Amino acid sequence: RSLLGAAARNRWLVAIGALWLVGFIALVATIAPPPVVVTHWANGHMMDRTTLLPAFAEQFNGEHHETRSGSRIEVRLIRANSGEIAGELSSRVSYGSAIDREKADPTIVTPAADHWVVDLNYSLGRQVLDAASVETVATTYIGIVTSREIAECLGWPVREIGFAEIVELASDARGWSSYPCAKPEWGREALLAFTYPSRSSTARSVLYTLYSIAAGKPAEELTVADVTRPDVLRYVRRFQSAVDCYVPDTLDLNSKILASPSCAQFFFIAEDNLVKLYQGKLSVPVGSAAVRKTLERDLVMIYPKEGAIIHNHSAFVVKGDIVSERQTEAAKLWITFLRDEAQQRAFMQEGFRRTSPGPCLDPLGSPFSPCASTPQRPIYPDRIDPAVADTILRAWE
Repeated sequence: RSLLGAAARNRWLVAIGALWLVGFIALVATIAPPPVVVTHWANGHMMDRTTLLPAFAEQFNGEHHETRSGSRIEVRLIRANSGEIAGELSSRVSYGSAIDREKADPTIVTPAADHWVVDLNYSLGRQVLDAASVETVATTYIGIVTSREIAECLGWPVREIGFAEIVELASDARGWSSYPCAKPEWGREALLAFTYPSRSSTARSVLYTLYSIAAGKPAEELTVADVTRPDVLRYVRRFQSAVDCYVPDTLDLNSKILASPSCAQFFFIAEDNLVKLYQGKLSVPVGSAAVRKTLERDLVMIYPKEGAIIHNHSAFVVKGDIVSERQTEAAKLWITFLRDEAQQRAFMQEGFRRTSPGPCLDPLGSPFSPCASTPQRPIYPDRIDPAVADTILRAWE
């Protein structure tokens, strides 16, 4: 009887053990391994539109994309302007210290213009962001924006208008009095707006271009000797003294453009920004609140005859200890997703130009569309020598 009891007890223990093992395996199966997190720091042009990166990340995460090893990829977005991206990366790479500790280390960064990356690599003395193998997500051109009636008074669209002509007009004491077509309500002075080159990608690009015009050389051929010539400095100082409306960045400038009356008549902004103004996707401060406002006047984009500045909204994968190999692999899959047709079409609806071959789509709700014209003389301020760029920025300050 004792032998029979022992055998039954053993069978009971085996059964309990099997049940425990099955339960344990089922529990483990329900606990997914931690995802590979891709933290993407991106500029406001792409983050302030819910139809762009925020919508793309939600879709990408919902589709459960995986690395080759089977780890799920999770994209997390952080809004950061171009200057903040450069400053944070410089601090984190050089000193291992974050300026804004609430922001996780970036896996990918997307400044509005690539010249921030050139400056960053130069200041750090090494390639923290690899410009050679970078993928561009969407592009846009910078132009001179003004009212249709002012543009037509200058001879647009029949006659080409350039940066140099606007600088000449804004700095000329005669102002509009030398134009018989000018209207009394425009005033005597031609009013010019500009943003801080220390913060604004557009301002930096325009400033580099003005030095290029003054020196008579493409931006990429400028030397320190060129940008310190007395005649070149006089030209830039003339422009600087002609600025009537000087604001920190594009967000501040948008409020000025939407205001009535506006602070200026000429603005240097990107194509996508003009589309957003027309689509009524921008807000202006009213008391303590921000209120959406629609553009109440007819603005046009003049592509300068010297050439139109192109901005690449590139996705740079960070190199260094703060990014693992698995994150790098996952980041490349996310970038490929951003360049797929559906996402490229969404970019075009917001006024960007696509980076892959295919049809151009007119953005809804905007009489201005980048599809109408493609500048034939692009200017690449990101190709400027970083030592020259540093000299220019110091001189401006």
